Amino acid sequence: VLFLTAACDVQGDRLEYEVKGWGHGDESWSIEYGVIDGDPGKDDVWFELEEKWTREFIGERGTFRVQCALVDSGYHSQQVYRFVKRHANRKWYACKGMGDPTKPIISKPTWVGNNPKVRMIPVGTNAAKDEAFSFLKITEYGPGYCHFPNRQEYDEAFLKQLCAEKKIMRARMGQTFFIYEKVSPSARNEALDLFVYNIAARVKQHK
Repeated sequence: VLFLTAACDVQGDRLEYEVKGWGHGDESWSIEYGVIDGDPGKDDVWFELEEKWTREFIGERGTFRVQCALVDSGYHSQQVYRFVKRHANRKWYACKGMGDPTKPIISKPTWVGNNPKVRMIPVGTNAAKDEAFSFLKITEYGPGYCHFPNRQEYDEAFLKQLCAEKKIMRARMGQTFFIYEKVSPSARNEALDLFVYNIAARVKQHK
């Protein structure tokens, strides 16, 4: 691992987050996945997330800190904006998924909000999912390979969430394009969203 990124998905009754380590050739290590139960409209869950992300992580090459983090701002936007504003010097950003198939993994940040005003990173979810699923197909250690720890939180349910969508072809006005849809209406995809936002955070960290 050379550096760490983090991502947070905001739900109605909880925050879900994952910290990832990145190495040469975008080889990745899932460091920590967690769920913080509580109302995202209140401060306590955000203070807990702050504690999770500001601590040191111990690795084989020494200690690491999160270098870049993205927080989905599609829900409880104002709370997200306040959180990332507090940590702007740490390169923690609000983000929003963009379903346009032509969008790159990240686009130029836009200013959003009023009090506070923050930079929001548009994330091309199709492009990021293309990369995520191509990496998940790699079976040998090295560039692009995804490492998952043998720990309780990385269980079968987590892996099902990671593979909860499939790429399908659609046609509109004589033009064909590809989008991602859930494999079933009840499928949960939070783990995939976290992978997507960590990929975007890695791209942002390189820029």
